[in-house]
Amino acid sequence: AMGADALLAYRRDRGRWRLVQRIDDPGTDSAFARTVAISGTTLVVAALRGNGRTADTGVAHVYRDENGRWSLAQTLSLPNGNAQDMFGHWVAIDDGIILVGAHQRLMSAGLAYAYRQSGTQWTLEAVLNPPDAWRRRMSAYAVDIDAGTAVLNPGNELLAGGPLQSPGSGGVYVAEIDTARHEKQGS
Repeated sequence: AMGADALLAYRRDRGRWRLVQRIDDPGTDSAFARTVAISGTTLVVAALRGNGRTADTGVAHVYRDENGRWSLAQTLSLPNGNAQDMFGHWVAIDDGIILVGAHQRLMSAGLAYAYRQSGTQWTLEAVLNPPDAWRRRMSAYAVDIDAGTAVLNPGNELLAGGPLQSPGSGGVYVAEIDTARHEKQGS
């Protein structure tokens, strides 16, 4: 319920969906629940204009399912964010990795941040910076991850040689996030 500062969680029970919990914005974030992602017992809720270490940079709240109730476990934010980086414009989660897009970061080129689960905490593992992001603009407009493969989509921005040239044919940036470390830890 973006704009209502709440997320409504439903669970399927005997063939019907029923409201099981209202998750209210834990801070004074703007655009709480802009995007959400769920995997098993982990829920990621983005607050596109949330207040991280710097006001209005965006945050991603990580919730854990504990006995059927979602509780806030951690809030992810940019360590050196700027206002309107839009960290959390899009979030994705898969197999112990959370991917958070910040499509206005780096002069609107866009970056994505990969966090890996270590016990009950999430730590920054990698920053995905497409090699020609300055030309593509907003390369992390939308993100997704599956089995350690991250995909960054530039949305509807110009995809040719620069912002003053005609649109290109489109494309995405694909990156492999090292899974060897994840497997060694047995997570």
